[in-house]
Amino acid sequence: MSRARAKLMIYGSAAQQYARVWDYGKALMKYNPGTQCNVVIDGIEKPEPPLFLRMFVCLAPLAKGFLSGCRPLIGVDGCHLKGPYPGQILVAVGKDGNNNIYPIAWATCEIKNTETWVWFLESLMKSLKDENEGLGFTFMSNRQKGLLEAFLQVVPNADTSDSESVYVDFDFEVAMESIRFLSEDAFEYLADIPAEHWSRHAFSSFPKSNMLLNNVCETFNIVIKEARDKPILTQMEWLRRGDTYEVELNSDIVKVDLSKGTCTCYHWELTGIPCVHAYACIMDKRADPEEYVDSAYFVSTYMLAYRYEVAPMPGPNHWEKVKLREPLPPAIKVQPGRPKSKKRKLEQGEIVGQSQQEEKPVKRRATCKNCGQLGHYA
Repeated sequence: MSRARAKLMIYGSAAQQYARVWDYGKALMKYNPGTQCNVVIDGIEKPEPPLFLRMFVCLAPLAKGFLSGCRPLIGVDGCHLKGPYPGQILVAVGKDGNNNIYPIAWATCEIKNTETWVWFLESLMKSLKDENEGLGFTFMSNRQKGLLEAFLQVVPNADTSDSESVYVDFDFEVAMESIRFLSEDAFEYLADIPAEHWSRHAFSSFPKSNMLLNNVCETFNIVIKEARDKPILTQMEWLRRGDTYEVELNSDIVKVDLSKGTCTCYHWELTGIPCVHAYACIMDKRADPEEYVDSAYFVSTYMLAYRYEVAPMPGPNHWEKVKLREPLPPAIKVQPGRPKSKKRKLEQGEIVGQSQQEEKPVKRRATCKNCGQLGHYA
């Protein structure tokens, strides 16, 4: 209870912040021109008070930086909100030339399903000025509910994959080529076994590639953990400022890319990707190492990703007032996943949903202090 009171004093009422989402969105687009802010309100034309549904934000400096300085790889994921009003945070992130997290866009919505993922992807591709239905982009995900259908609807021309299948396919190829190197007969015997009979855990001992977005979305969800229990506008401001985005993943960063040249060493033939001996092979051929480095790893390319600065914004007292009906907090919806065993204490003024019931106080039974029996007093 003390923690709830402290949050109320610091951040203000969570319910009241929903009334200013229009003002916040207009301020975002005013101080960072080109920014996309998409707010969805339910019942805006009905006589009843409208309800907040969703809010998407993609800052123009981040979109420009991603297109000019990052590889066209986009990871999408979602996580639960932990504040007084249940919901989901959807994120789209990339990786810069130093394998650091690069946030592209984020949104708050009522639930994760095909409808909300389609809305999020449409808003994202509009922000990235995409006109070819995702052609040239690669999307990575953990195949969340409704996301694969959304990919087919919004970005049918993009390459899509999930991290687990990439890792399993890569480990399978490495394992089979290692067996071929040791015994051609053993390789032929195993190659005749249908792939569906292989276990995904059979190759867990082999190193995993970091060619794509290696759990970057899950890492980003951990980074924004502090923002997930904040009121809506405090949460959006935390994401916009990005105070702790500079998190480097604990992974094997590829230092050399042989896509611009050829290497005849055994490691190249085995995996088809750079290895720890790639630099030695380049030196043995008396070649220039810079000719084998992809432009994504150049310092000049890295700087392009951060050449556009996110302009500061004034406080809520200086936001321009938008003459639209102020929405109320979103309706309580049952979120996917295992239900919680403990009931959360409601915020002052919060409406109890169908899935939440007020806990009645337990009545103290009369106890006699003389005989110790229940049902009467002394």
